[in-house]
Amino acid sequence: MLAEQPEFAAADRMRRLIELTERPQDLADALRRRGETSGISITIGAEHEDERLRDFTVITAEYHTGSLAGVIGVIGPTRMPYEKVISLVNHTSQLLSELLD
Repeated sequence: MLAEQPEFAAADRMRRLIELTERPQDLADALRRRGETSGISITIGAEHEDERLRDFTVITAEYHTGSLAGVIGVIGPTRMPYEKVISLVNHTSQLLSELLD
């Protein structure tokens, strides 16, 4: 469970993540900027341009069909099972691309 991760032992980090997800436009803007990169994109901690994401890892992948494109991703703690999450994000983006064709 996400809340049980050591990074979220401090309520402030969990609160910031919840606040970000409760602002759909802010979240969409943060993910949209990542859609400029093809393939898997991984940003960890201080690498984020958006200060609100500094305590998190964001893994995204673009999906597309014709002129329609989008970004799917996972926001989580900086310590996560990267191999599994990368595989999941990549597979899901491929499935979305296939379903939209």
